[in-house]
Amino acid sequence: MSRRQARPTTHASYRKRAKALITAARRLDGDMLIIEKLAVILRDRPDLLARNSAGVYRQAALAAVDLLIEEGVVDSQERDRARSALTQAISEVIGTPKVLRTSALKVLDATLREARQVLKFLKARALSVPTSGRCQDAFLGLIIFLSPRIGWRPSEIEQGQLDNATLILATKKLSSHGATLRRMTLDNHDLTLDAMRVLLSNLQFGMSPYAHFDAWIRALSERLARACVQCGIRRLCLYSFRHVAVCNWRAAGFSLEEIKALLGHTSMRSQQFYGRKSKPWKTAVVVTPVKSEVELVEKQMLDQGADREKLVCDKSGADPKFDFEPMPQPTPKQSKTDSADIWLNYMRSQLKPLPGARGASRTSLESKTTSNGRATSDEKESVNPPAPLKPM
Repeated sequence: MSRRQARPTTHASYRKRAKALITAARRLDGDMLIIEKLAVILRDRPDLLARNSAGVYRQAALAAVDLLIEEGVVDSQERDRARSALTQAISEVIGTPKVLRTSALKVLDATLREARQVLKFLKARALSVPTSGRCQDAFLGLIIFLSPRIGWRPSEIEQGQLDNATLILATKKLSSHGATLRRMTLDNHDLTLDAMRVLLSNLQFGMSPYAHFDAWIRALSERLARACVQCGIRRLCLYSFRHVAVCNWRAAGFSLEEIKALLGHTSMRSQQFYGRKSKPWKTAVVVTPVKSEVELVEKQMLDQGADREKLVCDKSGADPKFDFEPMPQPTPKQSKTDSADIWLNYMRSQLKPLPGARGASRTSLESKTTSNGRATSDEKESVNPPAPLKPM
């Protein structure tokens, strides 16, 4: 499977971090080489790096090596050695940070109360503060209102289109088996349709103060984080509401194929990471996947060898038909006879009543016992105990 290439904006962010690392390395005193200084900066940290953060630093370090080769500071033949040295320096500081920061503080189980609280705060600030940020607060409020109902990725808002009541989104995670576009139908919910029209029609105006769309989304995310601090609630992120949407769809009875079509996933296994901590909101579900999109998902799964009976589901709620072989009925176990009863029956068969004895109170075996109550050796030899019991 070919690895998905990073976007140009992602490469640009790595090169920006690389330039900052090179600038900090050149400020260090000493006669060390520039690669050695970079390794010192990467290794000398106050806390450990999480694995996700280490991946970002690793890409920035590799970009720094390429920049130094372009400047002529490092020979191109030393590329692999320089990359290996910086990668080794980063691997030495990978672990669990003592202080949680950035993405580790974000929650994925946003509650309806928290969303309403931050929306109320953004609305009050947008109406009361006459600054340029009031428009950004309005855009952020629209995205927070629509995200738990649409379930989109924040990066998919840029190319969103509204055709009457059909929303068309460009799927960001592509594969050879996935479609580039996905469609969903918005129900006759005037508030949702109006909010979607306002957001998409004024999108270019909202992102105009920023260089590109990703920079605008990052600014809105930082704005949301600050608003959560001022509201005294947990730190929400724009991606939190995608998990809420999945939880709401499951509670509404959507099938796995319908959720996959709405999310734009390339694999059914991706759903296991969504909605595990979230609880469904008491809000109406306003989207339904286009029928052709669900049929495409079912066809893809059938091509991958999935069970057809698992995919074909009756919307009325009836169970699919399966052919089961009759299970064998359990046979009753034979009752186990108590060992005391076996010895008692055996002793009765060996005992003979004495002639003239009343009620057979004394037996021939009892008459041949000694004074200490034990049988004589002759009787011991004549008495054969029963064979040991075999386990049932």
